[in-house]
Amino acid sequence: MQNITQSWFVQGMIKATTDAWLKGWDERNGGNLTLRLDDADIAPYHDNFHQQPRYIPLSQPMPLLANTPFIVTGSGKFFRNVQLDPAANLGIVKVDSDGAGYHILWGLTNEAVPTSELPAHFLSHCERIKATNGKDRVIMHCHATNLIALTYVLENDTAVFTRNCGKAAPSVWWYSRMALAFCRGWCPARTKSARRPHKRCKNIRWCCGPSTASSAADRRWMKPSV
Repeated sequence: MQNITQSWFVQGMIKATTDAWLKGWDERNGGNLTLRLDDADIAPYHDNFHQQPRYIPLSQPMPLLANTPFIVTGSGKFFRNVQLDPAANLGIVKVDSDGAGYHILWGLTNEAVPTSELPAHFLSHCERIKATNGKDRVIMHCHATNLIALTYVLENDTAVFTRNCGKAAPSVWWYSRMALAFCRGWCPARTKSARRPHKRCKNIRWCCGPSTASSAADRRWMKPSV
C-alpha cells in the first residue's frame, strides 16, 4: 500500500505551509490553502481513505467543480503543525456529482473540517478554471507582511499597488503580469462574503486586502513531469 503522506501533493502542501509559516505570513491559524487535484492523482491511495467518508453540503452549489478532488487545510489548524501531523491538519475532499457538497476522503481527523473559507476558495477555483482552461490549481490566503505594511504607506488602490510593486521589484511583472488587486473593507469567510473577491480572480493573480492576500497561481504546484 502506498502511503499518501509521501505523495507529491501532500509533500507540496507541507512545503508550502512550512514556507509560509517561516515567512511569518500565517500566524497561529491564519491563512488557508487549497490545491485542485485530478482523480489520477489520488487513485493510487484509495487504501488510505476513510472507510466512511463524512459528507458536508455546500451553502451554494458549484456544478463546475463536480467530481473534483482537492487537498485543503483544516479549519482552526496551524500552518506550523502541518509538517508534524499532515493527517490532522490537511484533508482530501471530493465534490459530489451535483456540485452540492463534498466528502472528506482522507485526513481532517478527530472530526475536523476544511477551512471555513472553503466557499471563497471554491468560487475562486471556478473563476481560474474558466480563465486559464484549468491550468491554475492553487488558491492561497495568507497575511503577507510586506504587503500589509504597504497598506499603511500607499494609497489603497489597485493601480498604485501594482505600479509601486513593479517599480520596487521588476520581477513582480514576470510572476504577476495580470496585476495586483485591492479589495476594500472585506472580511473573507463564507459564501456571501466570498462573492466579492472571487470576481477579481477572473483577471488577477493576487488580491490584497488590509490583512490578506490570495493567490490563484503558484509555480511550485506544477505537477511533476512524467
